[in-house]
Amino acid sequence: MMKKKLVFIVLFMIFSCSEKKNQIVNEETGIKTDMLKKNPEEMTFTWNTELCINEGNYDPKKYTEAELKATYELWWDFNGYLNLDVLPRDDQDFAIASIEKLDEKYKKVLWEIENLQVVNTPYWHQLKKNKIREINEGYELKKIAINAIVYPQALMENRFTNHCKEYAEALSSMNDELLIQTWTDLVKKQMEKNGSPDRVLAKFNQQNGSVNRLIYARNQVMTYGWWNCANQIIYHFEDDGTPQKEFEKLFTNIKKECDEP
Repeated sequence: MMKKKLVFIVLFMIFSCSEKKNQIVNEETGIKTDMLKKNPEEMTFTWNTELCINEGNYDPKKYTEAELKATYELWWDFNGYLNLDVLPRDDQDFAIASIEKLDEKYKKVLWEIENLQVVNTPYWHQLKKNKIREINEGYELKKIAINAIVYPQALMENRFTNHCKEYAEALSSMNDELLIQTWTDLVKKQMEKNGSPDRVLAKFNQQNGSVNRLIYARNQVMTYGWWNCANQIIYHFEDDGTPQKEFEKLFTNIKKECDEP
């Protein structure tokens, strides 16, 4: 009988030590033991970020896999930028084709984002509105830039005109001297902000001495003058890390496998 009691006591002590060891490990890692065990009623969702593959458990009674996927796409895939070259060109056919491409791209992206059924919380609905606003205003700016290639007066007929009047007037006028002077003033501003002002000046002198100086002048004033000026006015969503934090809040626990940066 005494031997049986001794065996029981030894086993109890071993089991207790094992439990205590597990608690110590968990305290060091900051992970609770019960968080490592998946609730049988939960489901798993996997998504990628820049360096990590993430796997999280979620309650399907709160939101569906499709809603999580749409929410992830809203956060990660839709940056509001319509990836289409709209810089000034001399070719009128290109301008017409570019407007058609821009409209096609805009309608496609807008339809996709409007039909995302995101997780039903105020934060994600507001983010969706912000992304749509960013797309709409980016489209507005690009369309003006394309139209201005064949109709320069378009630069004087939009909400950016007063803010960017110097560049709009130079580009919309038929005054070559005004265009060259505006270009010269722009280059001076660029030299003040550039770490290699001599290189900026050398490029300007080379282009200004070319037979195509007016084309260079128009492209430079349009791209680095009017475009940069107007682009500061439109809405740009700034990702400060909040979308990722809000997305991770949707899961009871998350496992990450990350590559070294």
